[in-house]
Amino acid sequence: MKNLFLFSSAFLMLSTTLYSQVPSKWEDTNGDGFYDIEEFSKVYSKGYNDWDIDRDGRINNEEFFNNNYNRLDVNRDGRLTHEEWTNGRNMYGEYIPANRYEENPPTYLSRNEFIKRFDDTDYYKSYDADNDGYINGDELNQSTYNTLDRNRDGKLDAKELEVLQ
Repeated sequence: MKNLFLFSSAFLMLSTTLYSQVPSKWEDTNGDGFYDIEEFSKVYSKGYNDWDIDRDGRINNEEFFNNNYNRLDVNRDGRLTHEEWTNGRNMYGEYIPANRYEENPPTYLSRNEFIKRFDDTDYYKSYDADNDGYINGDELNQSTYNTLDRNRDGKLDAKELEVLQ
């Protein structure tokens, strides 16, 4: 019994020590205090399959906008309130002018209404670098990285990554 207690105590201490050394989600592998595209892609690309619903290796227009809609739907009720929509303007600011957030403000924005707000913008195309009509993992990573890099210095700091937390 004493040996079992000692073994259990040692195992608990070891596992606690190992657990505390597990790196955070955003691991700065080169130790420069920033995240380059390789470090970013290593973590961000893990969510690619969540976007690619039909698992064909590409994100089509519908999958892209459904993911964006779901990301804004903070309370996960399947409907975007006007507040949820306007809170997302930091992600879409360059594609949808501020006055369009207030244009015909519905109580709730359906998926179709949400997508319609992007009809005359280049938001989807901004991710589709090779203009083939689909977004692959590399395009998603690079475009997202460029969007997050607000100061355009080619590296992300922890503050720029806060949007994804």
